[in-house]
Amino acid sequence: MKSINMLKIFRPFIMLVVLLAGVLFSCKDNNPLDESYPEWLGSSIYGYLEDQGNYTVFLQLIDDLDYDQVLSLTGSKTLFVADDEAFTAFFNSQNTWGVKSYSDFSLSQKKLLLNSAMINNAYLINKLSSVPGPEEGKCLRRTTAISVYDSVPLVQAQELPATKYWQRFKDNNRSLLLMKDFTAVPMVHFLQDQLDNNNITDEDFSLIYNGSTRELSDAHVNGIKVIDQNVVCQNGYVHKLERVMLPLDNMAEVLRTQPATTKYSALLERFSAPYYSAAATNNYQRLYGGT
Repeated sequence: MKSINMLKIFRPFIMLVVLLAGVLFSCKDNNPLDESYPEWLGSSIYGYLEDQGNYTVFLQLIDDLDYDQVLSLTGSKTLFVADDEAFTAFFNSQNTWGVKSYSDFSLSQKKLLLNSAMINNAYLINKLSSVPGPEEGKCLRRTTAISVYDSVPLVQAQELPATKYWQRFKDNNRSLLLMKDFTAVPMVHFLQDQLDNNNITDEDFSLIYNGSTRELSDAHVNGIKVIDQNVVCQNGYVHKLERVMLPLDNMAEVLRTQPATTKYSALLERFSAPYYSAAATNNYQRLYGGT
């Protein structure tokens, strides 16, 4: 009799547990948005470049640096790209790197080429000149994915400055791994909001860029025109450039390499000296090995 009463007491609880289990197992999320993307969003950045069919050189660059997975997955990137026609023109020109084909690129040059054209955030063209606040039209330069360790040149002894601070290396015919500028190279952009905000006219722009012309809403990055803006991808934006874009040299390097300013460069080098950085050395060895 006692056991029957206990069964009567627990029977509602048992039924509740069974019903609850049935509800849990019967739940199914049928929301199609969880496994699909809006059509306007397009494919990934890497997928978009593949689909176009005329970015084989840029895709090879991405593949060689093992960046294909990064640009195929979700994330937030802005990429400035040049198509195969632009690379053909670059190889056939008297470019400052002296490369005549893709095989001429060194690993360091490949890193500079890709990372200087990539921003680790997603930006529409008209937002590149904005700064936190937000304030539009305030930004002239922007940090890219480039690193000071992407290219650390080995400077030969005869190329070192002819001053007492460097003489011991020259006397011993010793080459140096030399960080000429321990700052990451930014990109420089001239955009409509920025020009308007600073009262820079098209004539001013033409003077800055040695006669280059622009029209309303044109965008130029490192002096190169963006001919296709704001291609929307799942993981960011693609902006197509008119020509292949190289990272900019700093002022000291421009003075050193221009024939008309070599004497002035030598004057500046009188005030240069080698300084050892343990942190930079350790980071370089961690990335590339060696002692």
